[in-house]
Amino acid sequence: MEVILGTAYWPNLSYFYCLLNHNCTIDKGEHYTKQSFKNRATILTANGVQNLIIPVQKFSNHTPVHQIKLCYKEKWQTNHYRSIYSAYKNSPYFDYFENELRLVYNYKPEYLHEFNDYQIKTLFSILKLKKDIKVSQQYIENSDLSIDLRNEIHPKYSGQIQLLVDFNVTKPYYQTFQAAGKFEPNLSILDILFNCGLETKSYFINSL
Repeated sequence: MEVILGTAYWPNLSYFYCLLNHNCTIDKGEHYTKQSFKNRATILTANGVQNLIIPVQKFSNHTPVHQIKLCYKEKWQTNHYRSIYSAYKNSPYFDYFENELRLVYNYKPEYLHEFNDYQIKTLFSILKLKKDIKVSQQYIENSDLSIDLRNEIHPKYSGQIQLLVDFNVTKPYYQTFQAAGKFEPNLSILDILFNCGLETKSYFINSL
């Protein structure tokens, strides 16, 4: 069964699970929508969950994702890096992967999807994963042969179990800033990476 995904900024656990365990196609031909994970990632800080949002240039209605351009008027890359550093500098594995993180935020492509693609490649390199991920520049029509998660993996569902995939996003792992022992589920892949290191792969296998 094929899974259709949208592009994502430092994707959450549901998204990353799909990349590892299903035949996925990232649809870059779908219309860009605001307030989605396309340009938003969630991390856990001392003050709770924080959204990191990438600014994009103005676009018209029905603009496909692959035409969305990044906006560099604000120093968002510097600000996002500082936020991640502040949140995870004391986590067990931050020092191991900080150089790769710096490289990501030194990369300044023209388009949002290029920046997101670079992150996926970085994550797969860190975790020593090899997987062919299909990409479509044309909008993919849903069918009985595919599971469409383009709108299901969305901030409004971020703390819920995704019913269309066999993955439990609520299974806890160590988090640096667990408030009174409360686990924050389905955050950005960065959260588990910096807290669990290469054991991140085992988490996705053992959460089946």
